[in-house]
Amino acid sequence: MSSHTRPAFLLSTLRYLESCGVTLTELLHFVLVSQQLNSDTYALYRDLLINAKSIMAALYYHPATGAAAREWAHDTMCALYTKALDDLARLNPDWQFIASQAGPEQIREFRIEDMATAMESQAPMLWSLLHALLGRHACHRAGFSSGLPDHTTASRTPKQIEGEPSKTSRFGMQAEDSTRKARKVRAGARRLGPGMVQAMARALCLAWLHLVILCILLQNRNQKVNALQSTVGIFLHACNTLEKVVKVLARMGVSISLTSIHRAVNSLSEAACREIEELGQTLLASFGYDNLELTLPTGIPTVDKPGEGLLHLTSGILLRLEHGVTREDLRCAHLLWERSPSNPHASDPRVFDPYETMLHLRTLHLEPSNFSGHTPGLTRRGRFRLWMVQRMLLEHGPTPLRSHLATLHEPDPVDAIPLVKSRYLPLRTMDLNQSKVSGNIDALLSMFAQAGVLGVECGDSALVSHAIDFGLCTAPQRGVSFPL
Repeated sequence: MSSHTRPAFLLSTLRYLESCGVTLTELLHFVLVSQQLNSDTYALYRDLLINAKSIMAALYYHPATGAAAREWAHDTMCALYTKALDDLARLNPDWQFIASQAGPEQIREFRIEDMATAMESQAPMLWSLLHALLGRHACHRAGFSSGLPDHTTASRTPKQIEGEPSKTSRFGMQAEDSTRKARKVRAGARRLGPGMVQAMARALCLAWLHLVILCILLQNRNQKVNALQSTVGIFLHACNTLEKVVKVLARMGVSISLTSIHRAVNSLSEAACREIEELGQTLLASFGYDNLELTLPTGIPTVDKPGEGLLHLTSGILLRLEHGVTREDLRCAHLLWERSPSNPHASDPRVFDPYETMLHLRTLHLEPSNFSGHTPGLTRRGRFRLWMVQRMLLEHGPTPLRSHLATLHEPDPVDAIPLVKSRYLPLRTMDLNQSKVSGNIDALLSMFAQAGVLGVECGDSALVSHAIDFGLCTAPQRGVSFPL
């Protein structure tokens, strides 16, 4: 049938349907709803599925049906987006943060990148809507089809990528050689170029905007879905942000309220005290402390307080011992006392001899006789110096040499210590001054008390035995306490 006769044929078909009392609406509904025609074997049903977008576009752009089509599309998409928000809140219970039951693991395990990735995968239509409203062209210039680039590179600022690596690391990141990783990051940034690095940073900022907007919408739908707001509120508390600013951010939906922040901080403090006691009572942790000077402005200077406002405090830390250290490995007090020249009843006194000590250190790791590495003609010291010179040339030398930095092999290890992620717990700040001997003793006693290992007199007999050996509890035979 020619193109000239096709309109006439369609017009006659419509007139025939009209004469039969059949409308286009009734015909369309019958084709879509009827189970008999819902099969790919029917040409009309197959054609309707293929050209569904063309039919909706014709209704949208037609002057008479455009308003109704837009109203229907608006109502339908509002219902669809609302359902998507409800599904996000229901399918992710980890995003619900109860301030009165907050724990340190919730703060440690929270990652913005994971949350954004989950939102993008579970609500792609919502994400693409924000993607279009916030500026799709910026992300396309960065070379990403979605709003969330690879966080392993794009989460760093251009200055961090081109220079030193960021010193802030995620809690759950696997331990690896930071120097080698820094070289890879810098080499990758040089291959991308400064323009691409800046575009990646812009794309990451857009992804964060996606996340913040969706979190505000989720909290409005369900007040319990406030993981991002709770993390921001705790961060504001840690930064001593003004209460007025916190109230404004809470009303904007970016943070939780001041009352919820205080509840979360109290819960975190209680949980931190329990963790400190649990780690301290294992007797497999090291204590460290240092002076902390803090200046507080005073309102009215007096003779006793002339207005300096300088406080001398002490900060402490509890560091877990790694590499499989056991209590038996640390029970060396008796051996040291038996070898000490200060002990008049020592069974094996050993006087300190600096010559013997240096000789022992020099012969601790002898040169291998059958070394077959990259530079077999040099000693360990020479090979390490050669490696240092090569690294300095590649890092600070001519620009063409920097591309070879990623291929520089690591120096040969002598007695490599396995790299592990250390776990440490900060102790409560103590109002003590270390400038005196008594201040140092009080600091040690305060840290031992926080760790729950001071004054142990009953309970686990093994704990008491080890605590006595370490000088952390009351000795039953003597009835006195003696700290380290």
